[in-house]
Amino acid sequence: MWPLIKERIYIKTQYRVRLHASARLTKALLNGSLAFRGHDESEESLYMGNFIEFLKVFGELSEEIVKVISEEVLKKIFEELNDDVYSILVDESRDISKKEQMAVVLRYANKLGFVKERFIGFVHVVETTALSLKAANDELFARHNLSIEKSREFSNHQSEARGFQEFMKTFNFVFYLHLMKYILGVTNTLCQSLQRKDQDMLNVVELVKLTDEGLKSYRLEGFDSLLDDVTSFCEKYEIEVVDMEAEYVDSRFKRKKTGITNRHHYVVNNFNTVLDMQIQELENHFNEVTTKLLTNMGYLSPSCNFSIFSKVSLLNLAEMYPCDFDFDEKEKLAYELGHYITNVKEDKRFSNLGGLGDLAKMMVKTRLHFDYPLVYRLIKLSLVLLVATTSVERCFSSMKNVKTDLRNRMGDEYMNDSCIFYIEREFLQQVSVEELMQRFQKMKTRREQL
Repeated sequence: MWPLIKERIYIKTQYRVRLHASARLTKALLNGSLAFRGHDESEESLYMGNFIEFLKVFGELSEEIVKVISEEVLKKIFEELNDDVYSILVDESRDISKKEQMAVVLRYANKLGFVKERFIGFVHVVETTALSLKAANDELFARHNLSIEKSREFSNHQSEARGFQEFMKTFNFVFYLHLMKYILGVTNTLCQSLQRKDQDMLNVVELVKLTDEGLKSYRLEGFDSLLDDVTSFCEKYEIEVVDMEAEYVDSRFKRKKTGITNRHHYVVNNFNTVLDMQIQELENHFNEVTTKLLTNMGYLSPSCNFSIFSKVSLLNLAEMYPCDFDFDEKEKLAYELGHYITNVKEDKRFSNLGGLGDLAKMMVKTRLHFDYPLVYRLIKLSLVLLVATTSVERCFSSMKNVKTDLRNRMGDEYMNDSCIFYIEREFLQQVSVEELMQRFQKMKTRREQL
């Protein structure tokens, strides 16, 4: 009887050792986004792949272990979210296998008041229509038990790479290139401001106004100066210049008369049309309601010792969030704001704060978020508002590092799990091997138990 018990203990110990080694090695390979399998894993192979070769030195590839680690990382992200308000940003792009993938990033303020943007996964989409993206997004929400009621903003940017025109040395190409250069120059300051995590809302509103006015002014008066620049460029590089007064000929229907001049074509069909699209896009994103929302949020700014604080504007801001402030809380907020502004103006620790992110951190540090919970709720709602961010673009860059030409047969679920580790390494390091082993054990019935 005793030898059988000793053998059982030995088998159980060896199982734990193997699982422990596999889990540790899997974490290490995922952290560097390294391939697990080799091209040739036969017994005669000189190199059987990273996992097998390292395991020989370090102490079996199982995609179950990868799945286990992915679930543990996501668990820690959702624990940090703590069922609080958040916003989501989605974008779509093609991977190396030409499959459309939708990346999903959560933005929220953690318990310490720090704004966090966390990648929670890729979703394969058959098409990039709004309905298809929404269905994929809803499925992801259901899978992770995310509360729709806690979501405060949804942004959808479709990223489509079109490439350059086949013939670059043409007047058309030079014309569009110079027009693009001007538009990017006018909008650059606004874009840089929007990409900062800690955004000055009043500054954003003012930049939107200036950018809109700049584009409209250029539409009215800028064509002649653009034409001069294009003509000068074409003459310098020996590109044929189009006669603006000649009759316009449509390249698709060369025998059909258009009845318009080249100047009319370039002014009306190109110059005005492109600028109208840019102006309309800007005004759609920053309409009257959005501008009012951003303006009211700006009055929370701690800059210059809360010099622009406005109690009335912040009460109007609360009115724009009926799901977050009921009638009694709005009444209470009016009194809370009065005490809050007096307190923070007299407290020297709040005198040199740069933006809302710094304000949120200081409120948590001084524990004032317990004394003024409704004000802190307003601050968090302002922090999670997504105007623009580059985080989702970084996810696609990471996807290219994970799914390469040599690893293009990687399945969607495995690629998704690998990207989570690669992007959210901070949480990957926090996952203990013991947690992985316990979750792996509970996934299904095993021959051995820990």
